[in-house]
Amino acid sequence: MKRKRFAVVLWCMVLVMAFGWGNSWAGPFDSLTSTLKDAVKTQVEDTSSKAKSQTGDTVRTATPAVRGPAAGNIIFSKAPIDPGNPTQLTDEFKVGDPIYAAACLGKSIRVLNDDQRAKKVYVEISFWKAQKPLYDYQKPREQFIGFSAVNLTGGILDKDVLPFEILPLADGMKSYSTPEMAYKKFGTKSDGPVKIADSLAKLETGRHTIIFKVKINYKEAATGNFNIEGTDFAKLASLAEDYRKAEVAQATANAEMPKAAMNDRKLEAEMIAVLKSSRTFKDRMKGQILRLVIIDPDWTVRRHALTGVILHRYIRAAAAIKDAGGACRIWNLITFQQDYVGGRYQKTRFDGAGDPTPILCENIK
Repeated sequence: MKRKRFAVVLWCMVLVMAFGWGNSWAGPFDSLTSTLKDAVKTQVEDTSSKAKSQTGDTVRTATPAVRGPAAGNIIFSKAPIDPGNPTQLTDEFKVGDPIYAAACLGKSIRVLNDDQRAKKVYVEISFWKAQKPLYDYQKPREQFIGFSAVNLTGGILDKDVLPFEILPLADGMKSYSTPEMAYKKFGTKSDGPVKIADSLAKLETGRHTIIFKVKINYKEAATGNFNIEGTDFAKLASLAEDYRKAEVAQATANAEMPKAAMNDRKLEAEMIAVLKSSRTFKDRMKGQILRLVIIDPDWTVRRHALTGVILHRYIRAAAAIKDAGGACRIWNLITFQQDYVGGRYQKTRFDGAGDPTPILCENIK
């Protein structure tokens, strides 16, 4: 009997819990379930949003807009750029592609220069390699590669676009034959395409971002960058050699005999005689003197710094000499000197000479 009563009480308790307390128990469970659902939904939405954002970023990174001819930009192409109508612009190159550039300055070179009356303006074209940052929050670094110095003269000073060659086709290169642009040269090494090709030949296999900057009178005027990809950058060294040969050919074709600033047959004959007897002529010049001209209008007198006593006087000349192989060269800045002894100038003597430049023999006039 007691067992039956216990069973009845237990059954009643179950019924009360099921029907009497059901709503109060269900509430907390439903609230917890709803919270979990909202959290999952929020996480899914955030993940989806991030995925879309990352997809958009990837597309923008993979296909960036090519810089246009706006002021302050340097633009690039695989063909020479027409400043008045720049077309076929790109910033993607492979090793072996020709690369041409133009700096869009916004103002004329003369205006950007501090001295607007200057007849010559110094321009520096530097090139850098973009380095990936070590951490995502860091900005890319720029590793300096080199720079080219060029002096601008003439009508180009009034232009607001400066075209220049980076890795042009050797046949048709104009960097060393444009009178208004004179790249710095040290010995046989020239700035411009020769130096750029030599420098980029040291890049490792892969894809590189190269940054160019143009400074006018040491102030930055334009910047730009391009990507170049390849497995054999070393072959650019042979391209640099092609540029050197083309530079010599251009310089030879354009070379002219300097104009005479003084005509003195007797002095010219003395100069030729002492030049031929010099060690420099026998060791370096070795050839037939075709013509000699005096390039200074008069002698320059040198005096002692303290006493003012005359030491000597000097004058310079240029000589065109044909070597045994039939090639002609102009030896510039040949200096002749006359010492001052006993109140009178002595005989003319050879004092030194600068480096020669090639010239076509038919251009010696």
